[in-house]
Amino acid sequence: MGLSNWRSKSAKKSLLVLDLFETHKTEQVKHSLKSENIDLALIPGGLISVLQPLDFCLNKPFKDRVRQRWMAWMVEGIYELTATGRQKKPSEELMCQWIGKGWRDIPREMVARSFSKCRITNALDGSKDDCVFDSSSDDESILEDEVLVDELFASDSELKNLYGF
Repeated sequence: MGLSNWRSKSAKKSLLVLDLFETHKTEQVKHSLKSENIDLALIPGGLISVLQPLDFCLNKPFKDRVRQRWMAWMVEGIYELTATGRQKKPSEELMCQWIGKGWRDIPREMVARSFSKCRITNALDGSKDDCVFDSSSDDESILEDEVLVDELFASDSELKNLYGF
C-alpha cells in the first residue's frame, strides 16, 4: 500500500508517528513522506509504550476482542480434528475475519481518546498543550474485562476434554 492510499485525500497535512527502526530513518522514507505532505515524528527508544496510541491504549482492547472470538470458536467446537485427533488451527480466512471485526469493534471515541492520553493533538497553536486526560473510566472497563476472563476460566464445566487448553 502506497502513502497516497494510506492518507486521506482530504487531509492537508498529516503526522506519522513511528519508532526508531532503522528503515523509518532512511532518506527514501523521509523524501516519500515529505512528497505526500506528511510530517514524521520519531519516538525515542523506551517511550513507545507511553507515546504511541496503539501500544498505550488500543492494542490490548483489540487483542481482547480477537481473543474473545477465538475463545467462542473453541467453546462452540466448530473446529476440525486431524487424523491423529489433534485440533486443527483456525483457517487464515477465519483469523482475518476475527482481526477485521476486532478493529471494527474499537469505538472511534476510543481511538480519539488514545491520542489525548498520549498528549498528541492537532492544535498546532498550543491551546491543548495542558490537556490532562482522565482515564478512570477506562480503568473500570478494564477491570470488568478481567473479571469476565476470570469467570470464564474459573467456571465449572461439563467438558472434561476441551481441545486446545
